[in-house]
Amino acid sequence: MKKFFLIITIGLFITSCAVHSGSMSSSTLPANAQYEDVAVGVSQTSYILGIGGLSQDALVYGAKRNLYECRPLKANESYINFTVDKKDSYFPFYKKSVVTVTADVISYKENPIDNPFTENYLKKIAGNSLSTDLFAVGDTVLNTSMQKMVVLSVESKDVVKVMYKTTKNKIRTRNVTTSSIYSRKGSINNLKVGDPYVFNENNKADSEDQVGIIMGLGINNLMIKKNTGSIYVEKYRR
Repeated sequence: MKKFFLIITIGLFITSCAVHSGSMSSSTLPANAQYEDVAVGVSQTSYILGIGGLSQDALVYGAKRNLYECRPLKANESYINFTVDKKDSYFPFYKKSVVTVTADVISYKENPIDNPFTENYLKKIAGNSLSTDLFAVGDTVLNTSMQKMVVLSVESKDVVKVMYKTTKNKIRTRNVTTSSIYSRKGSINNLKVGDPYVFNENNKADSEDQVGIIMGLGINNLMIKKNTGSIYVEKYRR
């Protein structure tokens, strides 16, 4: 029971607030250019008691480098209209900063173009709306293996593109369904990340195997780390 109250105490320190800021640079589109795509890059860092982490310039540079890696240019293409968005999340004794950089990708044609927007670009700008508000571009999410990934873009109502690092520290991207990932923010059914969790509501939480901490919120399930260290996925209670 003492360990259960310790979990509750830890959970109280996980509440946070967030502050957004951003900037944008725009360019004039040449008459023979056409909008092809939207590129996105993300970089993040953490500070404990104001110590550590990266400078803002380093974060922006890291996000731009990630953008170049995730959406490299093809022949006769270039980036324009860079947008920088910064989100600072504040916790007791802890701060997390996430910088997201986006840019339009244009291609150059031989002759002037009547319609400067390709179908792919219009689709990206219109934005595919997710069937849930649990996830957003720039969010850090988890899969069932507790692997951290960053949401780069929305591909359809139930699919997002994520960025992650391999065991060899290589950056990769892939599409995943929203039902296979877990959010590290928000709340569902009055539950949020960091909350203590008792598997059997009638149990007095004396057993370590019956108590844990919520690590992620999914569309249908919770991801919970038990006191024994194992990861468990459980459906939301009605």
